[in-house]
Amino acid sequence: MSTRIGRIGLCTLALGLGAAGLAAARDRAPDRPASGAPASHDLVPPPKRDSVKLRFDKDTITVTFSRVEAKSERVFGKMIPFDTVWRIGGSPQGGGGPTIFRTTVPLQLTGVPRLEPGSYVLYAVTHEHIGARECQSLAMELKTDFSAMAANPWRLYLNTVPADSSTTYDETRDAARVIMYTCELDNFEEKLNIRLLRNGGKTGQVAMAWGEYQGWIDFRVLDR
Repeated sequence: MSTRIGRIGLCTLALGLGAAGLAAARDRAPDRPASGAPASHDLVPPPKRDSVKLRFDKDTITVTFSRVEAKSERVFGKMIPFDTVWRIGGSPQGGGGPTIFRTTVPLQLTGVPRLEPGSYVLYAVTHEHIGARECQSLAMELKTDFSAMAANPWRLYLNTVPADSSTTYDETRDAARVIMYTCELDNFEEKLNIRLLRNGGKTGQVAMAWGEYQGWIDFRVLDR
């Protein structure tokens, strides 16, 4: 009789320890769906989409882009390798949709006599610039310095590939290749930021700032 009671006690103790172990495992394990897919808090949220617009009478220039984060890392030369074509707004970690440049009016860009109205996906090629002038310098000083010293400038590509197509770059679809002016930012820009600036009645700039650098191009609105 005592042997039977002892066996019942051991079984009860084992069941209690097993239940405690399962409870502890539940406390330690992350919440995951039954399918084995990662839990929602494990997924990286997509970057915020942003848009800027500049109006010229009844016409508009619009840029839509993803505000991808640098996470305090050096951007150009590390996150985005130098001397390679980069789809602006994309990141090596994934995420970030294409940057779309839309114009309803023809434009003159640096080295490009006429860009027709339409939608374009923006790509860029960046290069290391040692001793770049700080962005707080006067614009004319920056351009003079650029013209005299930058033998290997950054370039902006406006590509006609559909925005919802593959991220693979197709150089045969380039509508324009534009030299970019560049300068070194005084403060680190953690999120990609694109601005449209008006300089005069029919002139302006498209400026891109991220990480340590800012790059920009000039444009002039043309008659139809």
